[in-house]
Amino acid sequence: MGMGASKAERCDGTAVTGKWQQRVQMPPGVIGEQMPGGPRPGAKLLGFTPRLLQELNAAKGTTALYQEFERAVVDECGGHNITGWQSKKIYEVVTRYQPRFNEKGLSISYSMVKWYVHHGQSGHMEYRYWLSFANMEAVPEGVPVAEGSYDLQNDDEKMDAEDENVFKSDEPFVVVGQVVDGKFASFNPVGTWVADMDTATGDIKKFLTKMEYMCTKNGSVYDVTIRYKLSILCLGVSQTGKATVQPVPGKPGEFLSISSDGMYSRMEINGPDSVTSTDMSGANSVVLHRVKA
Repeated sequence: MGMGASKAERCDGTAVTGKWQQRVQMPPGVIGEQMPGGPRPGAKLLGFTPRLLQELNAAKGTTALYQEFERAVVDECGGHNITGWQSKKIYEVVTRYQPRFNEKGLSISYSMVKWYVHHGQSGHMEYRYWLSFANMEAVPEGVPVAEGSYDLQNDDEKMDAEDENVFKSDEPFVVVGQVVDGKFASFNPVGTWVADMDTATGDIKKFLTKMEYMCTKNGSVYDVTIRYKLSILCLGVSQTGKATVQPVPGKPGEFLSISSDGMYSRMEINGPDSVTSTDMSGANSVVLHRVKA
């Protein structure tokens, strides 16, 4: 099972990737445009328009308006800056252009989500951005047209309340929990986990012959050392990597493994001593079992 929106979904505008790399499905009548992140993202934004949004603009006669709007976002809101997007300015541009889109039967909104990623004794914020274009004639009554809509009072550099509860609580850090005999029990990832290579799929099956996770608790952070052995196709060498594991607020049945080079894997709890690791594409997965002392 993949985590974020697929390439095809982003190209069509039917889904985007949101908080914690989770897929955000667009409601009926709404088309999403994922905004690129990083430094100087403007050229990438102007260089691509989702297929369904192109068709909607053609049908509504808003192609020129859309191009003008996106150019304003790029020029006024950090599209040329090394620091990237400035959400409050995007909100202002969306507000300014909203009446002109409304005249054509469309509504636009801007969404920004963020989350904190721990690594060692520090961490950093991750961001995802997207625009939503709603055809008001096609949106069912009462259906919200955007998830994660930007709040003008939001501080881009601070954790959300749910992340504050997870990372700044005085209580011991609990990654996730699971239901055992009808009760909610904490799940402790500490220990040595060995991959069952008979369950491997995709590149894990093709290129690896052995994989082992060793998870230790370092203060409030869970650090992971990953050791794996490549297949004979890759000269059979052994390699190591580093990662941290941390919770997804509101999803007690899973957690994330985030490697030192920024790769996310979804860890789904199968039981007290079994998890399934799946990468973002959903094509590469394996079941890991905890080694009992």
